[in-house]
Amino acid sequence: MKAGDLVRFINQSHNSYFKLERIPGLITDIDYSVCDGKPYNTRHKGPKVVVVFNGMPIICFGHSLEVIK
Repeated sequence: MKAGDLVRFINQSHNSYFKLERIPGLITDIDYSVCDGKPYNTRHKGPKVVVVFNGMPIICFGHSLEVIK
């Protein structure tokens, strides 16, 4: 995953899932430093990612996204 990739939202337990599941998003920023400061049991969530869906920026963790090929 890198800035400029198209992604889709896959986290079904998130409040915005039904609003974002069918809309492709564009990654604008990734913050990997967030992973380093997390406790070991929450590092699996991945980096903090800023994704733009239909002109609206959303901040989420990397585990909530899947890159569209």
